[in-house]
Amino acid sequence: MDLIAIAYPHMPMLTFTLLVTFEDVPVSRLDYSESEEHNNGLIVPPNVDRWKITGPHLHRWQDNRGLATHATLPEELEYAVPIPSPARGFPNAFRWFCGEHKITLTDIPEYPGSELLL
Repeated sequence: MDLIAIAYPHMPMLTFTLLVTFEDVPVSRLDYSESEEHNNGLIVPPNVDRWKITGPHLHRWQDNRGLATHATLPEELEYAVPIPSPARGFPNAFRWFCGEHKITLTDIPEYPGSELLL
């Protein structure tokens, strides 16, 4: 399994994705942006809100594992839940995400700065 952080430092607001992958297939994903939207739909697993959620959210394995088969992992993680308010910002979200997945941290990477001159 791998932990992957993808940053978008050129976006006007803080935007990044954190992934836990198994054989290059995401099994958990945090999408972070205050303007991020995700539509869960009408029929959802327990503990997942129906319809649209706005803001940073987590696609948890326990909510999406029903989409897997004996032979394959799901192509898309369809269901998401909002992340808690204390997990706002890159360092806090990274720390919280790793804690949710029982990943031991030695250091938290720094969010890359934008190199654009505006």
